[in-house]
Amino acid sequence: MNKPFELLSMDREHWQQRLTGLEKHLGYKHGFKLLFSPWRLLGTAHTLFLSLNPGGDPSDGKEPLRIASDERGCSYTIPGMNHKPIAHQYVRLCELIGQDPEDVLAATLMPFRTDDWDRKRDEVNIAITRDFWSLVVNNGRIKKVIAVSDTVEKEILKLTGARLQAEIPANWAKVKIRRYRNNDGLTVYALPHLSRFKLLSRNESIQQLIKLFELDQN
Repeated sequence: MNKPFELLSMDREHWQQRLTGLEKHLGYKHGFKLLFSPWRLLGTAHTLFLSLNPGGDPSDGKEPLRIASDERGCSYTIPGMNHKPIAHQYVRLCELIGQDPEDVLAATLMPFRTDDWDRKRDEVNIAITRDFWSLVVNNGRIKKVIAVSDTVEKEILKLTGARLQAEIPANWAKVKIRRYRNNDGLTVYALPHLSRFKLLSRNESIQQLIKLFELDQN
């Protein structure tokens, strides 16, 4: 008996097989990772940290990782994994907003690993996980989405219908950071890509993040 679409879309083995088959077909060769967290967090997490795609190769010359999710724990906190500087930024951000890094659902919009983002090659493949992320962000469990990069921000706004509530300077060149909310109470926080814009390492930017996440009201 075939599984219903919703159950199939939330099935780890389905995604492991699908991404394995698509990698070569689409011309990628450096592995993939959809969730930087254990798969079980899809059923427990209230906050989603969504970055663009896996960058670089943290395998240190070994066979590239090809996993639908990291069952060891949050990839950003595993010792020796070469995800810096975004790993450091992720941990600092979780500390700032009072979240355990292991409890946040950390993931990527486009799961195939690349050395850099090629809009012509990569943006079309966002469609591969669009239905998956639509189910995740609209299931009523996720209350906060931290969208890292303009591309992720635009996609999440399409999926959630969230509307702009605040836009403030990041105190980093001309970068702006934004907060959106939809009618279901889901809040989207739009940040630049933290690999390039290390906001959590700059006190002037941290003060703006405190405002964005409304932490100054506590």
